[in-house]
Amino acid sequence: MRDLSNVNLEAGKDLDFNFIHLELRDDGTYKFTNGSGLGNSYFRGDYSRNDSIILIDTLNSDKLLKSNRLAIRNNQIFMIDSQYKIIDSTFYFNIY
Repeated sequence: MRDLSNVNLEAGKDLDFNFIHLELRDDGTYKFTNGSGLGNSYFRGDYSRNDSIILIDTLNSDKLLKSNRLAIRNNQIFMIDSQYKIIDSTFYFNIY
């Protein structure tokens, strides 16, 4: 019974012909969507959140996610390293 829990944070970004989308749910699960005009790939796992830092289970995630650490900064979500530095400032999700 996937995706039945309420979404508490939703973010995404259009990337020319592709898009990425992230949903964090009340039950501690997430869904990451990597989509294009040819179809979508969905990746699911567990996450935990402490203030603006999100840790995700990346065992089954897309290769686009280069870190299991995300940070909310200025209404956007960035991948960060263990020192809390942004890995790639051009890859982020806009929070809806």
